[in-house]
Amino acid sequence: MAAATSDHLSGLPDDLLRHIISLLSAKEGAATAVLSRRWRPLWRQAGTVNLDTEPYLYPAAYRGNNFPEHRRSAFVGHALAALAACESPRVLSLRLVSEEIEGGAAEERCAGVVDAVLDAPAAARVEELRVRCAVSWLCEHGSCERSSSSGTWRLRLGSLPCAAATLRVLHANDVGVERLGDGDGGVVLPLLEEMRLVKATVSPETLQGVIDAAPRLANLWLERISFRSNDGSRGVYLADGFRLQLRGPALTELALIGYYSRDRCIELDVSRLRSFVNERSLPGRFSLTSPAPDLASADLHFHDHRSYGDKDPNNLTVPMWSCLRHLHGVRVLKLQLDFYAEYIAVDADDADDGVPATFPNLEYLELDAHCKDDHDMATELTVASVLRWCPAIRELRLRLSVADAEGRVNVIYNSKRHMIHHARMMRNSFGQDVQTKIYVDVTNITTSSP
Repeated sequence: MAAATSDHLSGLPDDLLRHIISLLSAKEGAATAVLSRRWRPLWRQAGTVNLDTEPYLYPAAYRGNNFPEHRRSAFVGHALAALAACESPRVLSLRLVSEEIEGGAAEERCAGVVDAVLDAPAAARVEELRVRCAVSWLCEHGSCERSSSSGTWRLRLGSLPCAAATLRVLHANDVGVERLGDGDGGVVLPLLEEMRLVKATVSPETLQGVIDAAPRLANLWLERISFRSNDGSRGVYLADGFRLQLRGPALTELALIGYYSRDRCIELDVSRLRSFVNERSLPGRFSLTSPAPDLASADLHFHDHRSYGDKDPNNLTVPMWSCLRHLHGVRVLKLQLDFYAEYIAVDADDADDGVPATFPNLEYLELDAHCKDDHDMATELTVASVLRWCPAIRELRLRLSVADAEGRVNVIYNSKRHMIHHARMMRNSFGQDVQTKIYVDVTNITTSSP
């Protein structure tokens, strides 16, 4: 069996073997050198170094230091050796795991490890950098003290060796992003094309400064961002009337993942935007300050924790239309609504300033929403409204979750086949030039016998 496996692998081209090796940890990748003479140079040539601190932790530690100095030193030594052994490290991935450490020193110790790796001469030509910090549950939720609220480590792009020379992709989480510096007002990140920040702390001015310093930045992902003042002393997002303004002349893909409330505002100047994603909620006020004629797809989640208790549909739907009006040229749209689908029809028919503009280019729509007890009527109203707004739509996928006025689900009905029947009747009654495929799915229904 071993011989057969060896023969099978020996038949693969070196490029494919290098790709396979690039998926391994640095330790596992280096171990492949013992397989045969042919394998010896492959890991060095793979161009990827994957580092992970977890094997260096004590197996069990509670309210103690599970990543002591001698283990941190061992990890850093092995990491630097792996970077030096790689002929041309283009991709550097660092996963840093820490558990509760007495005295609140976890951040300083973890940050020291990250800095030691990123400052290595061999890391100066890295093109893709991914740093993922996995803070333990106990530490993250306050059982151990955090010395600050600025993340486990500090990202200093202005002094990062690879930033000005080769960096194209940056993924970082649990990080505090520092200002580029007063003297770094120009192009500091000339090659950066993709940046993903997760659970990061940054000031709005610093974030805009990073975007301005990266003229090629096309893909920006912001998830669970804590916006703070420039000195980091206070959270500005909690202030009344918070307004986030982002300007990205090169951005084509943008994701905003987080919870926003009705009294917050986001303004985007992204004229080249092609894809927009929001997976949790949008603020009460959202706008595109410049047109985005090339916008092809949008994935939006309109959430409000007061959805079921709010008796005024306009409080829920007006913010939605405020956003969608700026996306009227989109071709693919996915909507998740944490309120009743019926409110869409009510808003479109009755609210003078809530009626949306048509979506002349929209061909595909996924709509995921709640509906009240009369889900047949919800389907009719929703389909009728969609067909009115979207004259070119080719496919509509409607997913409704039955809920009563308090949000309770699992209501008993005879059959959901009636919904599909009513939806198709509504489609046929509009007599559109474009034949629309309609799919309806209803969850949280207990079906009884016909």
